[in-house]
Amino acid sequence: MSKPYHTPDAIEVTFDDENLVANAGLLLVSTLAQRLGLDALISERVDLTGRVGGANKASKSLTLIHAMVAGASHIDHV
Repeated sequence: MSKPYHTPDAIEVTFDDENLVANAGLLLVSTLAQRLGLDALISERVDLTGRVGGANKASKSLTLIHAMVAGASHIDHV
């Protein structure tokens, strides 16, 4: 079983025709979000206390952001 990467810095990027894949630009968005501390900012500023689905707000928000960058146009696409 492969081990997931927990930091985008551990991924090597190669730009050549043989290895191009769709949505590879998500790596840039992930790196920017990590370096800006977006997960901590969301956890600190967004209050979903008492709401259905209010747990893990930073993870859910970042998933939504990445889905939108990848082309999702509706919340149902996530």
